[in-house]
Amino acid sequence: MSESEKIEKRMNIFSITWPIFIESFLRITFNNIDVIMINDFSDRAVAAISVISPLTFFIVILYTMISSGTSVVISQANGAGSKKKADDAAVGSFVMALIGGLAVCLLFFFLSGSIVGIFKLEPDIKNYAREYLAVFGSLSLGLALSSTFSAILRAHGYSKLPMFIYFGGNLLNVFGNACFIYGLFGIPVLGVKGVALSTVISQTAAAAVMLLFIIKMKDIQLPLNRFFSVPKRIYGAILRIGIPNGLEFLSFNLATMTSVYIITLMDSSDYLKAYSYTFIVMRYVYVFAMALGQGTMIRTGYLTGAKKFDEAFRKVQIYFIAAFSVTLLMVSLTALLRYPIMGFFTSDSTVLEICAGLLILDIF
Repeated sequence: MSESEKIEKRMNIFSITWPIFIESFLRITFNNIDVIMINDFSDRAVAAISVISPLTFFIVILYTMISSGTSVVISQANGAGSKKKADDAAVGSFVMALIGGLAVCLLFFFLSGSIVGIFKLEPDIKNYAREYLAVFGSLSLGLALSSTFSAILRAHGYSKLPMFIYFGGNLLNVFGNACFIYGLFGIPVLGVKGVALSTVISQTAAAAVMLLFIIKMKDIQLPLNRFFSVPKRIYGAILRIGIPNGLEFLSFNLATMTSVYIITLMDSSDYLKAYSYTFIVMRYVYVFAMALGQGTMIRTGYLTGAKKFDEAFRKVQIYFIAAFSVTLLMVSLTALLRYPIMGFFTSDSTVLEICAGLLILDIF
């Protein structure tokens, strides 16, 4: 089997999407375990994490602008059979992730306190939020690189590899949380700061493992000796695709941040808890559509690179209908089962009623 036939086999929508779906599902699950473990440390810390979750997601969006553009540009190059363009895009995305990641790290190292200060929070909650954001933001370079390396692997049809690596990273994260929250093996109890530290360590470890696989793979090249010779049009192509995609998520995230700001003006932590629990549930509802969306970008990029424009147009319509139908079904089921679902997170009647109301609103 020729190399072009091998990549064609790897680039079907099912082979691309199901590992992304499993990876996303597991990532959400492990993040939820984080919340449960933090709750053992302090329920006030849970409220703090819920406040800054849009801010941490904002960091993710910034890095997604690079990784999503990378996925499409490399898959287009592979579809067109242009090995050099694919290699240039891989190097260019690495450069952008490195520079962008360092810039974000510096930003949050100096401004985390000022950013958290925008929200009207009680002193202890504000302190927890500042601690988490300072560590997560200023050490997020591993997240930038892992997102980019994952995009490179997926664009070459290796979606299962990031899934397994992220699974291992999530296990490491949970283990780190246990150490920093419960003081296992004599490790100091660092609370929220320790949870953030565990997160960035696991992300950096995942990035390192993915880089090792990329270096060892014969059909993926990351020629860093071409660091300064990547054509400017490659950077432009990545940004032309990545920025609009990132802005879609950014608009949603800004709306979420506004909602959180309004919630913090209410003199009750019950609303913050309700928001946190509802957000956890809704991430499961949307996970299929988000995974299929990422798979669609890669598959469509490959088809357009191969000049199969009509097939790409038909496939996008089919994928959209599938994502919309599954999401509508999940939202409806969640609304119908809202009380038993939210009862898993809280027994507080006030918080439960707020959560139930929010799940009804999410239908619309």
